[in-house]
Amino acid sequence: MASKNQTGTLAYIYRVFRMAVLLLLIGVIGLVLRKSPPPVVNTAADAAATLQANLEEEKKSADAEAVGAWAQPRLVPRSKRARRSCSTTPLMGCRLVAA
Repeated sequence: MASKNQTGTLAYIYRVFRMAVLLLLIGVIGLVLRKSPPPVVNTAADAAATLQANLEEEKKSADAEAVGAWAQPRLVPRSKRARRSCSTTPLMGCRLVAA
């Protein structure tokens, strides 16, 4: 059996350890929940205008591509068997259909 002095020392060490862990936990929670400042990002003064011009150019090219694809004939397989041959040899077993 442990003496009273040894039990008192172990209880004291346990209380100190418990308080240290509690303070550490509160500190970690505080660090996780605090708001950090936003990062500094270098941008050009005309970035908005450049972005708008790029978006308009991309839209025009996508529209032109869509019109071009719409006007092209497409291959339609005649049957399931022809569909398999369509992937390897597009003109055998397939027929041209206007879109």
